[in-house]
Formats: sequence, structure tokens, C-alpha cells
Amino acid sequence: MGVSTHRARGWVSTWVAATAAIVSAPTRAQLSGDFSAQLYRPAPGRGNFVTVESARLEDDLAPSVGLFFDYAHDPLAIYPVGCPRNPGQNCSYRVVGALVTANLLGALAFARRLQIGVAVPLMYEAIGSTLPPNLAASPQPHTPATGFSDVRFSLKGRLFGSHEGLAVGLSEQVEIPTGQSMLAGRYLAESGWVSYTRAIADLRVRGLAFGLNVGFVWRASPAQIYNVAIGPRLTGAFAASYDLGSSARLVLEIAMQ
Repeated sequence: MGVSTHRARGWVSTWVAATAAIVSAPTRAQLSGDFSAQLYRPAPGRGNFVTVESARLEDDLAPSVGLFFDYAHDPLAIYPVGCPRNPGQNCSYRVVGALVTANLLGALAFARRLQIGVAVPLMYEAIGSTLPPNLAASPQPHTPATGFSDVRFSLKGRLFGSHEGLAVGLSEQVEIPTGQSMLAGRYLAESGWVSYTRAIADLRVRGLAFGLNVGFVWRASPAQIYNVAIGPRLTGAFAASYDLGSSARLVLEIAMQ
């Protein structure tokens, strides 16, 4: 068997990302653990790009609230080895169908040095899933579903930098597996705690801004689907933006998940 993941998302600033992996599978270890196929995680707080964080923080005790919508088409699909990819010969299995997510974000900054934040994702899988025969006994449902996924808490600190020029900071985000109560077995929630540790750098010159996040993801409960391991990994992301005026800007992000 092979595993392929495809993700595409959009919002007012138009952000698109895609990843793919095709592998041959062993005869054992078909499935273990649970994980979230949703990779889109907007960063809480003002001044960020979208998923890429900025080291610049708001004034003391300045709160911020945000709502982001995301659509992912077949974010997790399984392709048997040799599966033809012509539109007329569909032999793939949709594990997670069309997925719509609403992310409610909140953050509070202190003295432009420290920020605490929270993100609460509400997911709606609009199309039910299909499974290959050797996974049919898993608890994965085959019908559409709605539920809250894992709540994510964040702590971010600015090391140095001001409104213009270079700014550097650190960020720690922790995802609590609260989604298991509503979305267990659907690959929309983690089976254990997940932490995201990031070093942040961004440069702003007039209307242009560039951001870089480099970090590490740690999972308390690694998962596996066929011979693809879902465990600790290094991450990186780059962003660029241009202010269009009237509180609007154009954003480009490239992420290594």
C-alpha cells in the first residue's frame, strides 16, 4: 500500500500548501495510534503572518481575538502501489474526506515581551471516509462528523527587536488531546500531547516583512499508518508579506511539515 496526503487551504490572503508521500508498505504494523491529518494551525496573536509566527508583540495587556476558516480536500488518502491516477480509474481510499475547520484564536500580550494564547479548532468532515479492507476493522467511522479537535495553548517571548528591523523570539505551543472525546479514530485528533518548540526571526522594512520559524515537534504518543511513522520531527517555515494599505496585506508562506 502507499500513503499520500494532499492539503489545500484558502482564506482572504490566499494560502495554499501541498505535501505528498508514496511508499510501499510492510505486511505488519498497518495501523497504530491516532493523529490529526490537519496541518493548518494559525498562530494566535496579532502581528503574525498566518501560521508563521512573528517575534513582535502588542502593547501591555493588549488582547486579540481571531477566527480563521480552512478547507482541506482529502487531507489523508491511501493509494495502493501501482494505483493508476487517471480520473477514470480511481483506486484510492479516502481516509479523511473534505474537511472544513474554523479556528478560534485568542491572545494576551504583556509589556511587548511575553504573550499567552489559545486556539480552539472546530472541524467538520463533510464527506465520509472509505477504508481499504485491511483497515476496515478500525474504529474509523464512514459518515460525516463535526467536533472540536485538540485545544492548543501557546507561550511566546520576544528576545530583542522593535517595530522595524530585525526581531528574534522563542515560542512554545502545547496541544492537549481534547479532541479524542469527539473525533477519536478519525485522524482528526491526536492520541497524546504534542508540543511545538520554535525559534522565531522576522525582518520588517517599510511595507515588506519576512519571517522564519525553525523548530521541533514532539509527540507523547507516536502513531503509524502502514510504514509511515508519525512521530517527532524537525519543522521549518518561511513567510513574506507586503502591506497593501487599509489594514490589508498580501502573505506568502512555505512550510516544511
